[in-house]
Amino acid sequence: MKHFLLLLFLFFAPSVNAVSTANPPSPTILQTEQINYADQENWAQIPPKPDKDVDVFYVYPTIYVDEDRPYMDWKTQDDQRLAALLNIKMNTGTMKDFANVYAPFYRQTELTIALKALREKNLPGPMQLSFDDIKNAFKYYLTYLNHGRPFILFGHSQGAMALFYLMQKEFNQSFAKNMVAAYLIGCPNMNIDLKKYPWLKFAQSESDIGVIITWNTQANDAVDDLFALPGTPGINPLNWKTDKTTAAPDLNLGTVYFDDNGNIKEEIPHLIGATLNPEKGALIVSPPNPEQYENELLGKHVYHIGDISIFYRNLEKNAQKRIDSFLNGQPLEPLPEIPFTEDKSL
Repeated sequence: MKHFLLLLFLFFAPSVNAVSTANPPSPTILQTEQINYADQENWAQIPPKPDKDVDVFYVYPTIYVDEDRPYMDWKTQDDQRLAALLNIKMNTGTMKDFANVYAPFYRQTELTIALKALREKNLPGPMQLSFDDIKNAFKYYLTYLNHGRPFILFGHSQGAMALFYLMQKEFNQSFAKNMVAAYLIGCPNMNIDLKKYPWLKFAQSESDIGVIITWNTQANDAVDDLFALPGTPGINPLNWKTDKTTAAPDLNLGTVYFDDNGNIKEEIPHLIGATLNPEKGALIVSPPNPEQYENELLGKHVYHIGDISIFYRNLEKNAQKRIDSFLNGQPLEPLPEIPFTEDKSL
């Protein structure tokens, strides 16, 4: 049976009229063709007048389950298109006031296929098509839309995986020099050999730049979590420490809840604390309303869909802080020599 969901906020279903689209759907996208990112219809968001000093390149998470369609098709499936637009509106709300937001559509992999690939460690496997779309979208953005501005990479779940893969395969000096930070939240499969990818560095504080910021949220007794695995890097978004120092709820600047139109309907500061467990690779929380963050497809007591909303205002403040560090001239660590061969095709 076919059904759709927002992986980030499963506790409401978006209405069909939640987000309007400027262009009518076009004929279906074939899996064999390369997406033309010069066509604005293949972008969920491009600012008409980028008037801020910094950009955000955002990639949305898995937004649907559909047994009949292994890859997202935003040109013929209105519910998929609208779900992507709604997710972008919610998550990039953390950065839209101080950054220009760019968000491509991409042929993301359907949820059950993606979870199966994670369980079987078949990566990128079926997600190769999805990751290639993001690679091509980012290359187009960097060549034609960025105009030399500093940028943040921002993704959640499958979106974060696509960006992590991009950083492994395509990171080079010109890419690195303007990257403020990469918020790859709820990103699985980060237990890689960093000696093989010495240009990948994980955040160690609240203001270091050119780094990856990530965490995976769960209860202490979570089971079958495909996102948080032993040894997975992480940082606590409440105290910005990488050890087991507990951050009390009073450090949480605001947990948010959304209505069906992607607007914040309620915001509660000081609600949920957090403790990083480096051995588990998990960020441990005890929300008063755990059922709002659980879904049986993701594992018992796994709060993956709350990775951003629980820490919404802390994420917002931290992005501003890292931007300030970048613009104020905090030096980046020298990059090692990177075995990168630039692909001129877009």
